Amino acid sequence: MRLILSIALMVTATLSPAGAQERPTDKPRAIPSDAEDALFRIRLAEALDRDYSKQTADELQMLSIQRSDVAVPELQRRLSVFSHQGQETLPRNAAIHADALAYVANGLAVDALCDLCAENSDLFCPYLERSLDYAEGRLNPFTLAYRVMAKTEAVVQDAAIHWANSMIGFPHFRQRLAEAMLDRYGKVPGESDWARDPIASRLKDRASPELRQSVIRFAAEVHKNGEKR
Repeated sequence: MRLILSIALMVTATLSPAGAQERPTDKPRAIPSDAEDALFRIRLAEALDRDYSKQTADELQMLSIQRSDVAVPELQRRLSVFSHQGQETLPRNAAIHADALAYVANGLAVDALCDLCAENSDLFCPYLERSLDYAEGRLNPFTLAYRVMAKTEAVVQDAAIHWANSMIGFPHFRQRLAEAMLDRYGKVPGESDWARDPIASRLKDRASPELRQSVIRFAAEVHKNGEKR
């Protein structure tokens, strides 16, 4: 806290020339981006260094989403330490950090979790799947799942397919897959698209006519409604 106050005072001194008197009508000056960035990094470090045994991680999640470009690399750096330690589970604080990374649920966070999952699948692949859960309501989780499927590591792809299989039985998530396929192919997917799609072709029930037809029907409805707008 003292360090934050010191930076704030330094910024104020920089913005106020020596001997200048501030008039009552002067508008507040914006904090320069580099100082704002420094303040954010300090807040993030303080949130990461807390003991979460008896408190929630709400602020850490908020900060991680607010500036994922800063938070994601730092979370990945701290978590990667555990990749080669032979632990079966993460310590409490590290688990909170992994959950915060999953909570970001954007392309940057998913890429970081793919790297971690490839390094230690037992520790981090569950958080990759959790990130797809967290994405719902902000992004189409199947759009992120396609991003995962573009990775070369089999264990990473398997995590995405495991998640897809756990969700595809719900009509809502069939529609989400339909929307993602519509975006991917630019048209209502046909039989050939289904057969070669990196997600659909690897689903447990991929041969089910009912599953295929329901997803294609959802895609046709979304496409039709989009044309009416």
